[in-house]
Formats: sequence, structure tokens, C-alpha cells
Amino acid sequence: MSIHQHPTKQPLARSPSLPWGEVAPEPQSGGFVRFALGDRMVTYAASDLRRWEHVLSESEVLLISAGGDLVKVEGVRLAEVRVALENGRLRELRQSPRKLGLGDGPLVRRITINPA
Repeated sequence: MSIHQHPTKQPLARSPSLPWGEVAPEPQSGGFVRFALGDRMVTYAASDLRRWEHVLSESEVLLISAGGDLVKVEGVRLAEVRVALENGRLRELRQSPRKLGLGDGPLVRRITINPA
């Protein structure tokens, strides 16, 4: 016998986090996005994220206008982060562990937040 989650109920366990952050299983309205900066966590209401620009190059940059700030994310293979942001599913973004090098997913090298 197996136990199945009721289709209209939220799962009791959180989704496993990824090395670079957390993504909600479904879009969340009225949610938040948190940026982990090593020494602090900065959280914005999802409605404060007004614009983002993904600059493709050898070392990619994702620029996010959040409130009165500019969040700059540097790394490689950032398309998955951008798609989670576009779909309202991004919950937390953090630098990838240094030991995490090659792989298929995003590698977030640096996150900075400055006044716009």
C-alpha cells in the first residue's frame, strides 16, 4: 500500500534545494525572492522585481531590477535561473559551492546588490 498526496493539497515536504538556490514546484503569487550574499540574506517581494536582463557571453550576467536596487548575478548557464524568475518560481538564489565546477546546471559565481 502506498500513500499519495491529495492533488489539491500542498506537499508536506519542501522540494529539495539545488546547489545554486531553491525553486518552487509551481508559480507563487504574492511570494518573495531571497538572495544569499554570504554574510547576509536580502529578500524582495516578488512584485518588486520589475525587470531582468540576461547577458549571454562566456561568463553570463543576469541583471535584475528589484525595488530601488540592481542585483547582478554572474556565472554560467544562467538560463535555468532566468526561466524560474520568469515563471514566478525562483525562491532563493545563492553562490554555487566552489567545489561544484562542471555540470549541466547553473553555476552562480557571484551576486552583488547595489542601489540603482
